[in-house]
Amino acid sequence: MKNLGRAMIVGEPTSGSCQPPKPFQVSDSDIFLAIPTTHSDTAQGLAWEGTGIAPHIPVPADTALDTAKGILNKHFSGQK
Repeated sequence: MKNLGRAMIVGEPTSGSCQPPKPFQVSDSDIFLAIPTTHSDTAQGLAWEGTGIAPHIPVPADTALDTAKGILNKHFSGQK
């Protein structure tokens, strides 16, 4: 969404975890292995695994919602 210009990200960088593991049971034991079975890639470049996605407007997580609401209110009122 960010690379396509369809979203504005407000807050902190994401954790960079985009390859969720799938659990596999080892035989009939109580042992499970968690192995990533997918790989994210974008037309814009490399996957964000381990690096995360940087926000357009970096603010602490606890103020992100209020900041986003303020930006949205300014947008709808025609302010910049």
